[in-house]
Amino acid sequence: MPPPPAHSRLVFKICSLKGKQRRAPERADKDAAYISRGSAPMRRQNTLRTLAGALLPLTLMLSSCASGQPSADSSASANAEKAYSASTAPQSTSASATVDTQAAEKVNALISISDNVERAYQRLASECMVSKGYPDRKTYYMVETFPVRDLLSPLPLSVEYANKSGYPSPVPPSRYASLEDTVKLTEQETHAYYGDNGKGGCKEEAELKLYGSGTLAGTREAVTEKLLSYVRASVIDGAYSSLDGEWERCMAERGYTYSTSDIAYDAVHGKPAERQTAIDDATCREKINYEEKTEQILDTYMTTFLEKEQDLIERVTTSQKTAEENAQKILN
Repeated sequence: MPPPPAHSRLVFKICSLKGKQRRAPERADKDAAYISRGSAPMRRQNTLRTLAGALLPLTLMLSSCASGQPSADSSASANAEKAYSASTAPQSTSASATVDTQAAEKVNALISISDNVERAYQRLASECMVSKGYPDRKTYYMVETFPVRDLLSPLPLSVEYANKSGYPSPVPPSRYASLEDTVKLTEQETHAYYGDNGKGGCKEEAELKLYGSGTLAGTREAVTEKLLSYVRASVIDGAYSSLDGEWERCMAERGYTYSTSDIAYDAVHGKPAERQTAIDDATCREKINYEEKTEQILDTYMTTFLEKEQDLIERVTTSQKTAEENAQKILN
C-alpha cells in the first residue's frame, strides 16, 4: 500500500473545542474547519466550504456555542457558499516574484478589529438588545479573528513546548472559551440579534451605526472572500510538498512512518507516545527550518494578495477609518 498522501490543514476556530463534547459529530466537525493538501477533492471541497464560513470575521454570539445552536444566522451560510464559490472559481493566483516579508503582518492588520471598534460594537448591540427586553450581555458580543498564520496547520511547535505539553491543539485558542459555559440564549434572543437572514436584527443595526452604511460594513466579508483564495493557493503550493518531504525523511531517521506532522498528531494525540513524538517532530522542524519556510510561503501569497487587491484594500481601509471615527463618538 502506498503511504497516505501528505496533507496539511487550514484551521479556524469559531467556538471552543469544549463544546464538541456536547454536540453531534457532524456539528463538531464544522467547528474545526480544514483543507487537506493532497487529499481527495471532495474532502477538500467540503472542508473548504466550512472554512469559507468560519473564516469570515463575523461577530458571533458566544451563547450560540454554549447552547449547541448554530453560531451564525442563515446569511452566514450564504456567505460561506459565496466565499466557497469564489475560492474554487478559476484562479490565476500565483506566488509573487518579489516577496514582502511583512505581508502576512499587513494582512493581519487589514482583517483585525481594534479594541475601540469592538467595544463600540458591543455597546450598540447590547443597547439594541436591552431595548427589546433582553439582558445586557455587552461583553458577549465579540468579534473573533485570528492571524493568518494560525489558519495553517500544523501550528508552530518548539522542543521546549513539546517536552512540556506534547502537541498544541491544532485549533487556535478562542476568546470564547472562558465564557462558553456561562451564557445560554433563547431562540427568541438569538433571532432578535441576527434578525431574518441577517436583516432587521441588532447585529445589523449595530453595524450600520458603526460603519455608517451596509456597503462599508460588508467590506470585511468581501476582503475575506478574496483572501480565502490566496490562502488556499498557499496551502496547495508545491513548496509545501517539498517541505513535508524534508520533514518525513527526518522523522524516518527516528523510526517514524508519518508523512506529515498532522498525521503524526492524529495518530498519537492523547496517547503515551504523544510527548516523545512531539519532541522528535519539533526537533525535525528546527533542523529543516520548518516554521521559517512556512512563513516564507505564506508571505509569498499574501504579497500577491496585497499587490492584486489594491481597490478592495482601499475600501477596507476606508471602512476601518469610518468605524474608528464613529467608535470614538459612540464611546465618548
